[in-house]
Amino acid sequence: HMSFKQLKAMLNALPVEITLVDEEDINIYFNEGEKVFTRPQVALGRPVYSCHPKRVEPIVRMLISDFKKGKRDSLTILSERSGHPVVISYFALREDGKYLGTLEAVQIIDGLVDAIKNDKKGPIDLK
Repeated sequence: HMSFKQLKAMLNALPVEITLVDEEDINIYFNEGEKVFTRPQVALGRPVYSCHPKRVEPIVRMLISDFKKGKRDSLTILSERSGHPVVISYFALREDGKYLGTLEAVQIIDGLVDAIKNDKKGPIDLK
């Protein structure tokens, strides 16, 4: 069986910024490490909507509403942050069809973009 220490180490080892929002729309987890988007510890225990710019808040509300209603299971957005290409993915978490929360995964993909541009095959550094 996986221990909590192993789970935490696994999540922190991934080259992805992870945020977990519970079924009540409250931020309950951020993994450790460098962040593309600021994630202050004070945001834990607070509504996810308070962490987003006002212009983005309606989109976040609609996405989570769609997740809760089962209209959608995921959404991936290609964006740019500080001159770096970024993929932001949202996933509805469910158990036996019941909505448990939302997982947000953010990843800088400079290495992937470079590999595609240069038609590189084999191992790549995603950073």
